[in-house]
Amino acid sequence: MFRNLLLSIGTAGLLTVPAWGLTGGGFGVRGGLVSNYQAGGSPTGAQFPKKMNMVGVHSNFASASLLLLEASLEYNWKEENQSDPVFGSYKMKINDYSANAFAKLRLPTGALRPYGGGGVGLHRLAYSVSNASGVVLIPEDETKPAYHAMVGMAFAPMAAPLEIFGEYRWTWVITDDKKTEFPTFLAGVTLKL
Repeated sequence: MFRNLLLSIGTAGLLTVPAWGLTGGGFGVRGGLVSNYQAGGSPTGAQFPKKMNMVGVHSNFASASLLLLEASLEYNWKEENQSDPVFGSYKMKINDYSANAFAKLRLPTGALRPYGGGGVGLHRLAYSVSNASGVVLIPEDETKPAYHAMVGMAFAPMAAPLEIFGEYRWTWVITDDKKTEFPTFLAGVTLKL
């Protein structure tokens, strides 16, 4: 009952926001591939996969025609079979959960809009190994700040309420012994409000 009341009040509030407050906003999904993953602060002797998969969701707001503010929740992951002379065969899994905020400067060149930008994030790095005897979580899991730099291209068809984008992003996660760094190639779609 209380939850329904809060949902009704929130919906009514959004419906009464002036139209200018929603101009340029949107939400969407993204996916991509992390390559050349360099893990700092990793467990001793662990061989990390160099490539990982990435999925995420995002929301953005364009406060001006040139500036886009964006927030995203993303998940990078990879499982890889490995072997060790002592432990035998095992499966290494790396998980990287992140919450990020970006500022992007876009060139208003019609339907095609090149952009560049940067941002900050918070990454939860979680590792585990498993074999026939079970799963062991590696205790060096960390939650660390990160920095991002990116360039990309967005395509916004005039008649459609969506925007398609492709992006190259470089991420630096500040881990203990050295930075964890990796590039990501990603693409996504944003439904514009």
